Amino acid sequence: MTGVLLVNGAITTALFGLGRAIMSLTAPVALPLWLPIVTCALAAVWGMWRYRWTPEPAEMDSFLDEALSQIQAMTPLDEPDSK
Repeated sequence: MTGVLLVNGAITTALFGLGRAIMSLTAPVALPLWLPIVTCALAAVWGMWRYRWTPEPAEMDSFLDEALSQIQAMTPLDEPDSK
């Protein structure tokens, strides 16, 4: 986990430095308000697509059957006394 944080920190620092270097070489660019919103939305959609979980139908059926059998094997709890 620490290695992942170090790598992410290094990538973030490098990209931030690259952005600062490009900024110092060019004039300020006026960006419309919707550009950061669209960028974040596209990143979210890409992340959902990239890390989607699509189980096989047989695997899902097996999982649900096992869950149902475990639920049916449970014993009901006694009702607490309300006195």
